[in-house]
Amino acid sequence: MPLKEENTNAESPDGRLQVRSLPGLALLTGAILLYVAAVPLARLTVFPDADVALFWFPVAIFASLVARLPLNWLPALIASVLIAEFIGTQLFEGVTLQTVWLVMLATAMEVVFVGLALKAAGANRLRRPLDLLKFALIVPVVLLASATVGALAASTTFGSDWFVSLSRASASP
Repeated sequence: MPLKEENTNAESPDGRLQVRSLPGLALLTGAILLYVAAVPLARLTVFPDADVALFWFPVAIFASLVARLPLNWLPALIASVLIAEFIGTQLFEGVTLQTVWLVMLATAMEVVFVGLALKAAGANRLRRPLDLLKFALIVPVVLLASATVGALAASTTFGSDWFVSLSRASASP
């Protein structure tokens, strides 16, 4: 009986990209670098008084990967977004090491919730108008739900100051 040949290709037998392949690692590294590069631009969308962005758009990079890639990629994607968020917050935002873990958790939750919700609804390819409608309904609802953890991270009083700051920002002329 001949020895079984080990699959060292970048793709699995069904044609999907493998996490542990060189192209898979390159994809994850590229996503981390793109995320970190997008952080300064995303900082422009932050409300100055509240220090909160309505949508932290670098999250879309990893949320789209969660929505499109097989579920066996999820642990690697979560680890990658945690790394990217840590680097981004330390380089561009000056978040303290005491707070950064909560910001990382909030971002990872947002990525996973949005990506899995889009995957479950079948709105991960946007080929038809119905897919776009699902996307337009799912993303804001899931973002609002996961943003509560982000609000916790933005405030040491577990969110109450965040809502007060946001209401002051919207009340000023």
